[in-house]
Amino acid sequence: MVAQQERLSYHCEADAEVALEDWRRRHNRWGFHQVTGQVVQERTVKRRVGRPRKQDPDSGSVEVVRWRVNFTVETDTEAIKQRRRRERTFV
Repeated sequence: MVAQQERLSYHCEADAEVALEDWRRRHNRWGFHQVTGQVVQERTVKRRVGRPRKQDPDSGSVEVVRWRVNFTVETDTEAIKQRRRRERTFV
């Protein structure tokens, strides 16, 4: 689920923030992991299709700005220990 969301890109920061909040709202039940997300700006240079001109080879270059959501997944060791302790005492 996290990998699918990380593959998506957005045209503006506001769209990425809305997507992150929507994702958090839908996936708020992580029992043994802490998931945090942040919006990151990604800049790339897009070149014009075809052969470049002799006079001005950089005339068709355009800088494209996209926004992505990056997630960090950390294991919640305390929750795992509590669950193991509770499962050991089950009769």
